[in-house]
Amino acid sequence: MKHIIKNDERKIKRDINKVLSDDIKKYLSEILTNSDDSYQRLIDAGRMKHDSIRKINVILHRSKREIEVIDYAEGMNVEALSNFANYGANKSGSKDSKTVRGMFGQGATDVFLNAAINNLTSKIISIKDNKATLAVFSIENRKDRVVDIEDITEQIQIYREKYEIKDNGTIVHFGLPPKVNIQKQETLSKSLNNYYMLRSLLSKNYLIVNLIDKDINQSIRLEYDLDSFLKLEQIEKSKFTFKYNKFSIHGEIDFRYNKNKNPEDGIFIYENNNALDSAFFDRKTNAGMQFLDGRIELQGAIEVIRYELDQILPQEIITDTRDGFNKQHEFYKLLKEKIEPKLIQALEIAAGNDKNDSSSLMSEKDFNKIFNEINKHISEEIEEISPSGEAETGIPPIDGLRFDRVKIKITKGKKYKIGLSINTEIVKIGSFISLKYNSDKILVSDELIEVKKNEVNPQKVYITIEGKDLTSESVLVKATYKEPYSADLLVDVIDKEIHYPKYGLEFFPEVLNKLPIVKSKSFLYIDTSKFNVGSSISIVTNNPEITIENSNYLISDKDLIFGTTIALIQVGISGGLDNYDYKVEASIGKSSTELIVKVRVKIENEDLKSGFLNDIKAGSALEFVETYYMSNLGHVIINDKNMANITFLSKWFETNKPNKQEKLYLAALVSVEMAKFSLKKKIEKGKIAQLDNEEYYDELQKEKEKLFIIFYRNIR
Repeated sequence: MKHIIKNDERKIKRDINKVLSDDIKKYLSEILTNSDDSYQRLIDAGRMKHDSIRKINVILHRSKREIEVIDYAEGMNVEALSNFANYGANKSGSKDSKTVRGMFGQGATDVFLNAAINNLTSKIISIKDNKATLAVFSIENRKDRVVDIEDITEQIQIYREKYEIKDNGTIVHFGLPPKVNIQKQETLSKSLNNYYMLRSLLSKNYLIVNLIDKDINQSIRLEYDLDSFLKLEQIEKSKFTFKYNKFSIHGEIDFRYNKNKNPEDGIFIYENNNALDSAFFDRKTNAGMQFLDGRIELQGAIEVIRYELDQILPQEIITDTRDGFNKQHEFYKLLKEKIEPKLIQALEIAAGNDKNDSSSLMSEKDFNKIFNEINKHISEEIEEISPSGEAETGIPPIDGLRFDRVKIKITKGKKYKIGLSINTEIVKIGSFISLKYNSDKILVSDELIEVKKNEVNPQKVYITIEGKDLTSESVLVKATYKEPYSADLLVDVIDKEIHYPKYGLEFFPEVLNKLPIVKSKSFLYIDTSKFNVGSSISIVTNNPEITIENSNYLISDKDLIFGTTIALIQVGISGGLDNYDYKVEASIGKSSTELIVKVRVKIENEDLKSGFLNDIKAGSALEFVETYYMSNLGHVIINDKNMANITFLSKWFETNKPNKQEKLYLAALVSVEMAKFSLKKKIEKGKIAQLDNEEYYDELQKEKEKLFIIFYRNIR
């Protein structure tokens, strides 16, 4: 027997309510965007001059909890209003114009349905070509979404006079549900002015948007000064490109220092004046974010968003809830990967702009000794471990276990990490995997691996293998759950340098330091099990001031490191101006890797301080932040706005000379910050596996205690 699966009334109500999140800014941005789009279509069609004054009135009936939005643009007839019955269809004209933003076909409809499902006023009255049409939105039978459209031309004069519509225009009238907070007019206007979805719209010189509070009969113009950003001190200006599916996405980063920045503002991301997000990239609480203002202009993103929406199984790159990018989508992850290195660097510079050099403890004799000891300790803790390459497939191994490679060659005296994939449908959570081998030529980090609870299948754990001595034959490492579930890895120790490139293609090291007049070599590693011998490599630079030898190269057998599938190509680089950084990109098809070339005649003293901890200083951040770490300088900054720090470090903040009690307090703070850094590096380098929260805090406490002891025995 066949049954139709129907949405329950509660499900429908939840879906409709969640989209706008009871946020008045989201309600108004949808309606204002539609009005602005309507004006833009008139301009594109040549029916309105681009410098003509365009007006939108937002009338707030506070006591009734209702809003009317009136524009004097195209207007809509019965046919146009009937499109609202097609929820999710393209109704804004975004396919025909790059200047309009409504690609999802449901923005304004969500506003109307939200009001309707709460039994509030929800209607559109539109005048076009001397005809008036009414559309009323409702929910019938507690679940059916309905729009009732009728001709009301007989009342056209009433609406013309009431709303001063001389030609065409539209009145949108909707109620606000009880949970929507309606701020005072001045506060609401500031909130709307700064809302990322409205910034471009409200910065247009010829668009006048008035917020009229009918209860107090007062009008305020909504506007945003986009040019004020350009007057700020620039920290970072750069371009980037990445591939998504068949599309090329281009972007330009512009980060600036703003000491008066609103802490709720993220990095503004847009394309052709279309707001896409105001993103923090998971760094809202990072030091420097309260001073970092930024814009990222994309080209190609809207085409991708539209492409994914038009698929048989549509994908959300921008969320339906108007909260910017879908953080789980591959597009956002690729974008974040490109932006994050620049963002981290800019955050540290922004935080550094606010630091207090007079509070430096670098010249304190006991602290200088502490810095040296801590740097030595962390260096020993996070010694370099090279990756041995990732498996391409994410499919759980049918045999229960699978090494990333069946055979690897490693360099004598070096450590390598290799992944072991575990099918948790076969290997049970809480059980153990044994690692056995019979040779003193290698040293394996673990004898037993516990399978821990994790939602991902297959799980990936990493083991570390050190080459102790040269081998004449391969050493077998066997990972076993229970018979017949096992995986074999053959290991050879050789006397040649070898690096397994991440994703199959990698410059290693990824930074080349060179003198301007000296030719230097960088090393490009290619895994020929992923890119066949005979593949063509393109090597290009972003600046003609440096010259690349072998800019087009074919991989050949002679490039292979003896007995391996890894090819090594030496890339000659010459030229460059002193104190400039350059980018070199190597690509095979759609895959690419990047090298940073730093050209320097003289290395400044600050650059010579290569320790992990070089100084402790006072600086400013958000009140709840105690400390932050500037990895580019090796400085730990103590927040002089934090109440606990003010209480326990008042003498140091006033005199720049801490007493013994304050030194011990600083020791506790800095030990935590450096313990977090040490743990992060150990996880990145495969020294320890990924940890759950409880394990992480246990390890953090152990590392903190080791570092604090170094402080304690040196403080006088």
